[in-house]
Amino acid sequence: ASEVESAVIALGRPRGCKAILTDFDLSACMQDYFTAAHADARSLSGTVEFMSVRLRAALDASQPYLQSPLDDLWALFYTTVWATLFHAQRPSMDLLPLSSQELAWRLHVRSRSADEREGAIRAIIKVQDFQRQLPPILRTMAPVLKNWHSALDQMDDVWTARQYQASTTGGVGLPDFNHLAY
Repeated sequence: ASEVESAVIALGRPRGCKAILTDFDLSACMQDYFTAAHADARSLSGTVEFMSVRLRAALDASQPYLQSPLDDLWALFYTTVWATLFHAQRPSMDLLPLSSQELAWRLHVRSRSADEREGAIRAIIKVQDFQRQLPPILRTMAPVLKNWHSALDQMDDVWTARQYQASTTGGVGLPDFNHLAY
């Protein structure tokens, strides 16, 4: 908890709790993860809407896929986007219908197409506070989601490069895997 608080302080964000979200939808038994046989990509599954882009692509193509802790971080991010968009409490807006933007974003984040989901997320993270037709939670969460998405993108780039390096030397990249996991 103190590490999380330190990270929040480093980001310059308030330390007061705004919400509690829990869902690591793509869990795997780490004890035998590298020794157990995985018949196909579908042996690691979860809720499609919360899957990383890479995992969704592997599942759609029925390709083998080595899940990483980064997939779980993406799953938590997508779960948070979902919770933000489908937030039941809309203070001072309960009587107003959802905007056409919100309706479209809700549709796209539920889409089977990762491209549609990513397009909606690119729009959501650009929401500004002056867009008063949108609910306060969305305007408040947009900059948090933007920073989080950017950080995950950077981690994804590093992971991809290191996995490529490990594959060219015959390794699995276990130190990088453990670094992300712990």
